[in-house]
Amino acid sequence: MGLMDAIDYCPWCWKYGFLYFEYGIGRCICPECHDYVVEHAFDADEDRRPPWQPDARARRQAHLELAGLFSAIAKKIAQFEVGQWDP
Repeated sequence: MGLMDAIDYCPWCWKYGFLYFEYGIGRCICPECHDYVVEHAFDADEDRRPPWQPDARARRQAHLELAGLFSAIAKKIAQFEVGQWDP
C-alpha cells in the first residue's frame, strides 16, 4: 500500500477524501486523524476517541445505562467490549 491508499470516507471522523493507511491500527484514516494519532502515539493515558459523538463506545455505554447499570460501571464495561477505533 502506498502513501495515499484510498479515496473513501474516514471511519474515525467520517470525512470523505484521500486516506492514509495507519499501520498501528490497521485501518485507512484521513490525514488529519493520521496526524492526531501520530502526535498522541505515546500518550499512555490518552484515550483517543473519534471527534464525533456518539461513537460505538458511547452508544454501548448508553445501552448499559438504560439497562439499569450505574454510569461508572457501564463506562468500564463499554471500554472493555468496544475498541477505541470502532465507529
